[in-house]
Amino acid sequence: MTAVATILVGLLAPIVRSPLSTRRSPNGTALARATVYTLTQLGLPASGACTILWKGSLSSVSTGTEQVLFSVDDNSNVNRLYVRSPGSGATLTLVRTLASVSVTANFGNVTADTVYRVGLSIPGDGTAIGSLDGAATISVSGGPTSGLSRLRLSASATGSPANDTIQTCVVRAGAMSAADLRTAVSAL
Repeated sequence: MTAVATILVGLLAPIVRSPLSTRRSPNGTALARATVYTLTQLGLPASGACTILWKGSLSSVSTGTEQVLFSVDDNSNVNRLYVRSPGSGATLTLVRTLASVSVTANFGNVTADTVYRVGLSIPGDGTAIGSLDGAATISVSGGPTSGLSRLRLSASATGSPANDTIQTCVVRAGAMSAADLRTAVSAL
């Protein structure tokens, strides 16, 4: 289950807060299901061009099953860019999947019940860069460039729920540079 403290959607710089996309759970109570937004609802293109800034924690990192923190996908697990804990250890990974073929890059390790910050910048050209706690960026390439339609928090299209607590998740239209992403992640 996912406890969501704040989800903010920023469509322009500086960040604009949208009441439509702000969700809070009362007193941090776990929500019964993951949160899903259409990219259209967020004003984002089908290329998925955006920046996602996430701050929170996982209550367990070695669950034996994948836990998806967030995903930009085509309403399936066939084409997507996402951040996950693979469930087999403490490593957090950035994954791109195109036609069901995945490529991963490792952010590094996270500790259960410890707050960390993750940023993902998607320019819409099939690449994505990410940063954990403002550290050097990692990247994947060869991902989807069109047909993306959903932003999911705490799950994939077919499950993979994350037992996480989201303190903040900010979604901005357009990709950030590596340097700007590291700065924004550090500032969360």
